[in-house]
Amino acid sequence: MAYAPIPSPAREFTASRRLAALADALDPHTFAALAALRGPAPRLCLELGAGTGSVARRLAEQFPRARVVATDLAEPPARSPLGNLEFVRHDVRCDGFPEGKFDLIHVRYLLCDLVERDRILHDMVSWLAPGGRLVVEEPDHSPVYDSPHRAYRTVTLAMVEAQHRYVGTDSLWARELPAHVAATGLTDIATHRTSTTVATGSPMARYWRLSLAELRPLLPPGLDIPAALREADSATFRDHGFTTVRVSAVRRG
Repeated sequence: MAYAPIPSPAREFTASRRLAALADALDPHTFAALAALRGPAPRLCLELGAGTGSVARRLAEQFPRARVVATDLAEPPARSPLGNLEFVRHDVRCDGFPEGKFDLIHVRYLLCDLVERDRILHDMVSWLAPGGRLVVEEPDHSPVYDSPHRAYRTVTLAMVEAQHRYVGTDSLWARELPAHVAATGLTDIATHRTSTTVATGSPMARYWRLSLAELRPLLPPGLDIPAALREADSATFRDHGFTTVRVSAVRRG
């Protein structure tokens, strides 16, 4: 079904704000995980689906002697703010990299939206140098099913279903992420789970509202969206956001 829910410039603005809200919610957890990495400092890092570029910039700052390549479908900025950081336009579904090239590859909230996710995961492993590390962070939407807020839960699950139907998003793929990574042959697998809170004024609340605005034309009629908005705007509203499943693993040999 071809469809543009909002005129293109407005839609791009909404998507940009949505990515920024998600980065605000997730960056503290991601930055802490990257800071905790042990082993030799990488010489060449890859950030796939860089989005706002916040994680790529952190990698460039954390590893000043390394070169960081940040990819995204969007047109890259004219100039990188850091000398060791390069932004490139790249479609991970069809564009590759040489085998054994990178010492560190990080990807966040990307594979869940790609129907070729399992093949791409294996591609990413092939791009790792021996001893290189892969860090994957993907969302598990399971907490939404247990939300005590009925209108919020109903609308959010409808949003999840719309993403599945029109994008191919698998909102539960991350629950088996450790097994998916193990199947690639990587070793030293470590798994962590973190969760965010949806509360009035929080980054995840902003992300939810902006996602609703973008997905609203795709949602089925009859949903009580005003009731969900009233719930989410309540000063006492607290609910779980996504659970982020983070898996870190190493390519041996």
